[in-house]
Amino acid sequence: MIDRGPFAMLFIRCKFGISHHPAESIMAGDAALAVAVLTDFLTRFDPRVSNQGPSQ
Repeated sequence: MIDRGPFAMLFIRCKFGISHHPAESIMAGDAALAVAVLTDFLTRFDPRVSNQGPSQ
């Protein structure tokens, strides 16, 4: 992914798959899981490793 740019996205399951719309709705458990995933990523993230490009 680093070859594409220094960014990433974390998608959260939405009710009926509706996103970017006033009817968008997520469950508290899905939001909590997303926070846990993001927290884990940020805890483990080492920019010195990610800037070396894709692993072989």
